[in-house]
Amino acid sequence: MSDKRFTIGLFICHLDNDYAYDICKGVDYAAKELDVNLVIFPGMYIDAAYNDPANAKYDYQYNSVFYYAKPESIDALIISIGTIGTFLDDADTIAFLDRFKDIPILTLESEYPGYPSLIIDSTRGLKDVINHLIYEHHKKHIGFISGRQGNSDAEERLEVYKSTLEEAGLPVQEDLIVYGNFSEYCEDLVEALLDSHPEIDALCFANDQMALGGYNVLKRRGIEIGKDIAVTGFDDVPLAMALEPALTTVRANACELGYRSVYETISLIKTGKTTTSRLNSAMIIRESCGCSNVMNSFDSSKEDGITGKTKTGLT
Repeated sequence: MSDKRFTIGLFICHLDNDYAYDICKGVDYAAKELDVNLVIFPGMYIDAAYNDPANAKYDYQYNSVFYYAKPESIDALIISIGTIGTFLDDADTIAFLDRFKDIPILTLESEYPGYPSLIIDSTRGLKDVINHLIYEHHKKHIGFISGRQGNSDAEERLEVYKSTLEEAGLPVQEDLIVYGNFSEYCEDLVEALLDSHPEIDALCFANDQMALGGYNVLKRRGIEIGKDIAVTGFDDVPLAMALEPALTTVRANACELGYRSVYETISLIKTGKTTTSRLNSAMIIRESCGCSNVMNSFDSSKEDGITGKTKTGLT
């Protein structure tokens, strides 16, 4: 067996984002355990059509850092498509990945032909959350704030929303669906949705960051979250616990995703095998859905969110 110490690169963006930070934390833990070198390439969104108006136009300058990843110095890359590729369609994402085809690549959050991936299965957790709104809180007019069209994560979560409503015998109304960009800059969309559909009794956001924008809108309007309108998110980043009321959401463990990705990448380097693995998601009930006297869902014994060194949770 070779004594070479491997060097793994991580493409990630917006390190001030809780989700990206948790991925980095998990990757760092695993790199230390496996005694491998870790190089983080901190870029921004690629080809951001719209995001933070003040900063998006400068993102391309940060992204030049990605092109310093060379096969002479990097043994494999972990690429967080769910962060850097939020604004890319599948064709543009594959074109971006192909630029680094001389380096073994593991993609996170999204699956592409010819590339091994580690992704979070949105289905179980999100389905449970929507069913919780329907059967426990008797919500019948659930608005859905999706990510952008063409984004695979957004499309998967939207499909779960639609299929869950259909299974419950509720109509899928396309005009109750709006398309954001996975950032908090979705307030105009939420405003318009509430103006056109005053009957809405729940808002289901495709991630926690967009739920933050929704909270801002509802509070400006004097709408009591959890009482007048139920609100749910997805990801369970630290923001979810900090919101008032605390956000009912889906735990998609970004820290564990990063942690597992290093083990998968080392296996890829050694075996050359192309596989896809999935981490499960889970419903986390707090107060924003209308539940009261909810026990704190944060388990201090698992502060880093990593369940262990073995591959429990992978399906």
